[in-house]
Amino acid sequence: MATWYKINASAKLTVRADSLNVRSGPQLYDFVKSVKAGEVVQATERALISGDPWFHISDGWISGKYVEGWVKDNNNNNSWWYVEKNYGYPSATWRTIGGKDYCFGKDAYLFVYCYIKAADGVNYYWVDDDGVYMPEYTTKTPDRNKYRVVENYATENAYSGAAPSADKVYARNDYQTESQIKVNAQYILNYLRAKEWTKNAVCGMLGNMQSESTISPGRWQDGDAGNMNLGVGLTQWTKATKLYDWAAKNNLYPLDMDTQLKRILFEVTTTDPNEIQYTPKSPQYPLTFQQFTKSTQTPYDLACAFLHCYEKPKNSQQDATRGAQATEWFNALS
Repeated sequence: MATWYKINASAKLTVRADSLNVRSGPQLYDFVKSVKAGEVVQATERALISGDPWFHISDGWISGKYVEGWVKDNNNNNSWWYVEKNYGYPSATWRTIGGKDYCFGKDAYLFVYCYIKAADGVNYYWVDDDGVYMPEYTTKTPDRNKYRVVENYATENAYSGAAPSADKVYARNDYQTESQIKVNAQYILNYLRAKEWTKNAVCGMLGNMQSESTISPGRWQDGDAGNMNLGVGLTQWTKATKLYDWAAKNNLYPLDMDTQLKRILFEVTTTDPNEIQYTPKSPQYPLTFQQFTKSTQTPYDLACAFLHCYEKPKNSQQDATRGAQATEWFNALS
């Protein structure tokens, strides 16, 4: 009897065969149609049947031996890997894909949002939340208290299997789980309380960040990473150049949690009209941003103020949703 191993997945695959059969089920099921070399298909499941790889697409199942592309396993790790023709995949190695450099662990998953020791044994390379090597952030002294540091990518697994500790955060370009969101929310509360914000104000802002980015500094609008015309980050700065240009000027990594919190603190005090994000709206929301940070009004009311004075989305009828989220954060965080 064949042994099955099937999981949900997200994969954008390019066909690497002259003609690839699509079947109603894996292996010897009925023929449905064929797809040609170079066609791109979207897969939602993958299966191993006694070691034989298959991907499920909209019209049926295709062999995993004749496709190439990025795959995200939607199981308990939600991690990316890269499938190559003949069902090969890079592991314990660096690989250039689409003109960008990526590093894969011993488990064949992609390292993301961490420093990786270089072959010279001195420098550490930074890979961002999409796993892309960013040479401008190479350093000899990575912050080990804040970031994961990989000393030997050839022997370490990319998937660590554990949530960040209290001083670490999630920063993925994806919707986050409730537990991941809570880690980030508590981090933001701790950070801004140390800057003398009230819990009410922080939670009012968190109620908005939850809707904007699921409180992820790595989140791009529509998931469209690198599109500078769209929004990015905790509050979805739009255009993304607003955040990126400011970060570059201050020699900061734009998708870092602390960078974005520093940007918000900058917005509280700046007088540069091109940098001001929060504008009071009298008579209902007369508080300045500075007054907002010290306010003891209800988290619900402050969420509404942040919605209309800072975020200003096209759909402004979100008071109830964002206000309720702010109240929930106030009750949930310590």
